[in-house]
Amino acid sequence: MTLTVVPVLALMALWSFAMVSVTGDLRALIRVQGVYESFGTPVDTAVGQIQIERRIAAEYLGAGEKDGRATVAALTEQQRSTDRAVQAMRDAIGNRERRGDPPAVSGSPWTRWPTP
Repeated sequence: MTLTVVPVLALMALWSFAMVSVTGDLRALIRVQGVYESFGTPVDTAVGQIQIERRIAAEYLGAGEKDGRATVAALTEQQRSTDRAVQAMRDAIGNRERRGDPPAVSGSPWTRWPTP
């Protein structure tokens, strides 16, 4: 009986170590996913809208006088979309609860930097 206790205890110890290791990695992955959803998505959206606006602006500059009115209307609408996306990005970045910043405490090193 004592011959089986030592291997069983060793296997239980190895299994416990593996579970702690895996759950720590899983928690880190979930945390990264939350950060991406909070900040990465609005930033990706804003960058995409800016790229579309730049493409339409280049199209307008290259078209000259022939298609100017239609391109100006498309560019104006895209500028509005870009402005909304950039404002959503700024709101996401400026939201203290989403960022997980520590609360401001007088004399704290966290109070050195201005909040957006």
